[in-house]
Amino acid sequence: MSSQPTQVTPFAQTLGIDTIGSLDEGARTYVVEHTPSEKSANFFRTVHGGLLQGILDDSAGMLIFLLHGVNSAITVSSQIRFLRATRLGQPLRFIVRIDAEDEKKVRVTGEVRGATCQIAEYSSEWIRRARRG
Repeated sequence: MSSQPTQVTPFAQTLGIDTIGSLDEGARTYVVEHTPSEKSANFFRTVHGGLLQGILDDSAGMLIFLLHGVNSAITVSSQIRFLRATRLGQPLRFIVRIDAEDEKKVRVTGEVRGATCQIAEYSSEWIRRARRG
């Protein structure tokens, strides 16, 4: 297990995340809360899907880091299924969890939730990196 970081990743900062999410180690779950601003708008004046994908992927990486240590895995595939458009200024919860893992792979699933509904579903596969030592 790794020590808790004191700040978010530089990529998360680029996405507008400024606070560390919360880890539930027993449930192997990590949650980030974020309210997208005008900087996240697409041409339709809703939240750009790339923001949701980026926050989910960064959160999955943070979850794996917190449970297994730095440089312990890399993303090999990532999928998101958008269920509805997201309004700017709508508070969102990004929830990721480790679904399955073995000595070579980690599978992470998750979702984005608004106040009353699910916005998107997420799944990714990570390959564990060999420790050098």
